[in-house]
Amino acid sequence: MKMDFWIFILFLLQLQTCAALEVTVPSNPETGMARSSVLLPCIFSLDFQQMEPKSLSVRWIFGNKVLLMFTDRELTSYGRARLNKEAAMNGNATLLLYDLKVEDEGTYTCSVEYNGELRQQDVVLRVQASPSVDVASYPTTSDDEIHLDCLVKGFYPKEVKVTWYRNGKVVNKSDVITGEPRREGNGTYDINSTLLVILSKVEKDDKAECQVEHVTLGTPIKEHFILTPIGAALEVTVPSNPETGMARSSVLLPCIFSLDFQQMEPKSLSVRWIFGNKVLLMFTDRELTSYGRARLNKEAAMNGNATLLLYDLKVEDEGTYTCSVEYNGELRQKDVVLRVQASPSVDVASYPTTSDDEIHLDCLVKGFYPKEVKVTWYRNGKVVNKSDVITGEPRREGNGTYDINSTLLVILSKVEKDDKAECQVEHVTLGTPIKEHFILTPIDLKRNSTTLIAVSVVSVFLVMAVCRGVYRAFCIRRKSKSNISDEEAMRPLKDLDPALQKSPRMGKIEVPRLVHGTQAQLNCTISGYFPANLNVTWLWMKPGATEYLPVSSSDNKIGTVSMRRQDDKTYTCMASLSINVSVLGEHSARYMCQIQHPSLESPLQEQTRKLSVIASPVVNVMHETRKKKTYLKAVIEGIFPKTASITWSRTRYNCYINYLQTDGKNKESENADGTFNIICRCRDKQSQAKKTKRFKVTVNHESLALPIVRTILREEGVYYLLTENGREILLATSDV
Repeated sequence: MKMDFWIFILFLLQLQTCAALEVTVPSNPETGMARSSVLLPCIFSLDFQQMEPKSLSVRWIFGNKVLLMFTDRELTSYGRARLNKEAAMNGNATLLLYDLKVEDEGTYTCSVEYNGELRQQDVVLRVQASPSVDVASYPTTSDDEIHLDCLVKGFYPKEVKVTWYRNGKVVNKSDVITGEPRREGNGTYDINSTLLVILSKVEKDDKAECQVEHVTLGTPIKEHFILTPIGAALEVTVPSNPETGMARSSVLLPCIFSLDFQQMEPKSLSVRWIFGNKVLLMFTDRELTSYGRARLNKEAAMNGNATLLLYDLKVEDEGTYTCSVEYNGELRQKDVVLRVQASPSVDVASYPTTSDDEIHLDCLVKGFYPKEVKVTWYRNGKVVNKSDVITGEPRREGNGTYDINSTLLVILSKVEKDDKAECQVEHVTLGTPIKEHFILTPIDLKRNSTTLIAVSVVSVFLVMAVCRGVYRAFCIRRKSKSNISDEEAMRPLKDLDPALQKSPRMGKIEVPRLVHGTQAQLNCTISGYFPANLNVTWLWMKPGATEYLPVSSSDNKIGTVSMRRQDDKTYTCMASLSINVSVLGEHSARYMCQIQHPSLESPLQEQTRKLSVIASPVVNVMHETRKKKTYLKAVIEGIFPKTASITWSRTRYNCYINYLQTDGKNKESENADGTFNIICRCRDKQSQAKKTKRFKVTVNHESLALPIVRTILREEGVYYLLTENGREILLATSDV
């Protein structure tokens, strides 16, 4: 018996000696973004079933410096390099570099040695940094001139292109001074470009734009500056459609006013925001007074932007807000409607019943607003019979949001292998439905009794060993529990009792309804970790791109983290990312939240599906005469996606009947911001008749809670647009 054992050992050693060693790395350079992390792949192949850990050695080398060594299951790391020990024992020696700097660019060597056999391969790393762009105006010695400075900061590599535009046309080079890129201490570059503006030549709606192109950008960054003509009258502009904000996030209520800012006397300007009968905010004589959760940028207000920021939104904030601007006794007021929404969270859990052959699966949908929601159960991709499902009515919570519970009855004896139940939730705030699944385990009545006895014996020993370790850890935790302070929670890992560490758990990224031209906030809840040293990084995959890049403020994306300590001494935080929603910038984009913590060997990640952006249309109507034929025309502007239902109807016998078809096909055109315009018309064959007739155009679109309806009255051959305040003569045009 002993002889057979040693023959078997010699056979294993022979297999180990014959194992071939191969190391594989990418043939092309890897690219990483400054201040984020990157993986340098290195895969080696060997007969792992027979591998002797003491014979394996892995090293990563950069220049003349050893970054990391893994020998005899022991890992030694220098600086910002990490490696997964378990993965290395299975042939994956991939290196993680975090908090990248420009100086990290270069060639890295992956060195693997086994039983004296050495293999090395080089991986080239390219580091990049995206620019931030800011445009500001500065006075000159002339009253008729100002300078617009476009400051481009923090980019790498050095090559960058800066172009100025005025009203969509490239500015003459003689009016622009662009310096050379300047190297900063962190290795990135800055550059400044200045545009000279003659104020007396500025016209209404004149706009200057600085466009920046760089290898890190999928699309150029464009920062614009509205130029105001001298002697302009006071005008206030707000969105014609409601603004949408997500509960617990912030929203901007736009209000832009135009004035002769070069001659403005600050003491003559007054801005107020009013909600119901309550004044939320006052800005008078450069002094800002705010009540509650309202904010306004004073400098922006002095330049015609009285946009209101409301943060920590609640359902009760929904309603109509009034932007009131007064200058030299001239008062203008406009209303902005705010709709508040809240995305649901979904959790599926199982509960026993009085029968051993049944369980209940509960799908709890919480925190949504408005009330309308759809919950559907699936089994292996097929909709479950309604007789097996009980769904309650939405319940209003104290914060104004709704909860709903749906229960699925499962017969355990009918569960098969790979059986899966899935709860799907649809809500207006969701671009795509939320799907939470639950793997059902079949009852196995034909277990081998011998196997069960063996497993039971092993389990007893394992439980005894684990309990001994758990008891020791429990004693350590009990001993130190009352002494944990915030200072200890932020203490470096090497100074912290390892028994106190807890790894973080990440929830799914909550994505609100994304409306073009608004601000939205992505939220990811991270909980149950200790100590509090948590690093959060947001990345995004731009539309059409294939890799994730770190977000930056130059992309109009701002990340925030709010942390709170729980009763059990662990920490929970909300990682949020504010984005300015646009069709070109966000539609089909993806976002990733990545966290690093001392308790983790590698980062945790959660990512969104492809985002879906919508844009609400603006509908105008007019009439035109062409070749003695009169047409009514609806112009639908700024819509996305472009699929919409447009219906013309007219009165007949005191009721509306739909036109069978409009005169010709709808004409579509794409705007520079990615939205679309649609022109739809119908012919009025009795335009000269004195008989009174009404026409109506109805526009339905997925971005609209209710259809947009425009009603036209023809009376004595004259067309009028009917509004809540009466009627006005309809605009006439000769365009086709």
